[in-house]
Amino acid sequence: MTFVLADRVKETTLTTGTGALTLAGAETDYQGFVAGVGAGNTTFYCVELEGGDEWEVGIGTVSGSPPSLSRDTVRRSSNGGAKVNFSAGSKDVFVSHSADDIITRNDVGVTLIGGANDRAEFAAGGQFRLHGAARVHKEFIIDSGNFGRGAGAPNPVVVGNVNAWEFAIGDVAVMSFEMPNDWAVGTDLGVEVSWFVDDDDVNDDVQFRVDWTACPHNGGEAVDAPNHTGQIDSGEIAVTALAKELRLSEIGIIQGSSLVMGDELGFRLSRIAVAGTNPGDPPAIIHLEIGYMADRLGEAT
Repeated sequence: MTFVLADRVKETTLTTGTGALTLAGAETDYQGFVAGVGAGNTTFYCVELEGGDEWEVGIGTVSGSPPSLSRDTVRRSSNGGAKVNFSAGSKDVFVSHSADDIITRNDVGVTLIGGANDRAEFAAGGQFRLHGAARVHKEFIIDSGNFGRGAGAPNPVVVGNVNAWEFAIGDVAVMSFEMPNDWAVGTDLGVEVSWFVDDDDVNDDVQFRVDWTACPHNGGEAVDAPNHTGQIDSGEIAVTALAKELRLSEIGIIQGSSLVMGDELGFRLSRIAVAGTNPGDPPAIIHLEIGYMADRLGEAT
């Protein structure tokens, strides 16, 4: 199966309902879908009821015997973006893409891919932006080797080829980072912890906490007293039956409404006692993973 675009492909159909379109032959001076696109291939299509207000734009697959076109993915339609339940009457079917699939260049030299709501922009100077729902989930790592020790100092260990810090109850590590410059403003940050423990008692539990602050540069706020602070907590996490099993657990979500581009975030990572049974050996943390949504490759310079 290959995606194919071809010029001057147009046929008619009498198909009703929401099923595949039975193709009735090429119109005068046009070629049919089998001849232009090829049986087994996919293409953009538009189908519209002649003299009516029913229409649909999408991606379909051409079949050759008998000639037909499936309606695999609907991009836009008179039925709110869903498949149209076509009524009786002749309909035109032709190769045409939706506005979401077009590449254009506007009056300020920005190349656009997509439609008005969801689109990518390539601007002069190499700047790239994504708009609407067209966002990319990204993450970065804060390795334990970059942790700073807090008042209660965790113990650095090497297990196999892995560097980690063992956290007794009350141990604290501190770290900071600047909000990534491709962050989609207003979206949340997710914080996860990579860890293991030399324990195989499934009745044991561990719990991690992050106290965080967000301070803008040149924003008139003191680093030790910023306007935006909070706390996220993993809750109790059960130990598994395999000692030293590598785990990735969510600590929590930091609301994007509390953050601005350029914020310096400070984390105070700690282990707290659980209501149940704490493992005999302290859990070892390898790194934190910070997940976020990106809507551009970077800032214009």
